[in-house]
Amino acid sequence: MQSTSSRSDALARLPLALALCMALGSIGSCRGLVEVSNRNEPVALPLPAITIPSDADEEWKQLAAAMNELREAQVETYRARRPALSALAVVNLASSLVLLSGALATAARLRRGLAVLQTGITLSQAYVALGIVVGTWVQLGLAETTQTILGPLRSLEHPVAMQATVAVFQYWLAIPIFVLGMVAQFLFYVWATGLLKNPEVRAALDPETK
Repeated sequence: MQSTSSRSDALARLPLALALCMALGSIGSCRGLVEVSNRNEPVALPLPAITIPSDADEEWKQLAAAMNELREAQVETYRARRPALSALAVVNLASSLVLLSGALATAARLRRGLAVLQTGITLSQAYVALGIVVGTWVQLGLAETTQTILGPLRSLEHPVAMQATVAVFQYWLAIPIFVLGMVAQFLFYVWATGLLKNPEVRAALDPETK
């Protein structure tokens, strides 16, 4: 009875797994295509929003100058790591296209659809693993650059110190948030892989049983 219930649960979760694979494949394909096509475009990185008072004293002027310096330094930091990001974008585009086509073919119960989907999931897992390494490396570089430029202002006994501290904190906080998001995606692929190995799921997706 418990085994039957387990198999039924697996079949009930199959539509969700396929829908998420389609969604991730679509998003990844669009994002990868944009990133690949924009790989030679000028770099424009957003900075933390900081409002400089109209009656700014010397400390505020130091912060304004530091933000201008940070803008240029961030671009240089990003540009130095751009080749790795461009290569990652190609991997994302390829894996996402295979994932999307596999999910669509599997949902339609086409021949070889399940095999293509499993290949797409494997490629997507590889992309996520590479993405964690490359993405962390890039964001770590941006955080360290921000720390180097704004760090001295954090020791001032002035409201500028809080502004600089918040700006630095935002960059460091972005790293674990990014990693957690990628890990969640990786765990989904692990779950989907296990689900697709379920004998009843495989039987339900067999084109011969249409």
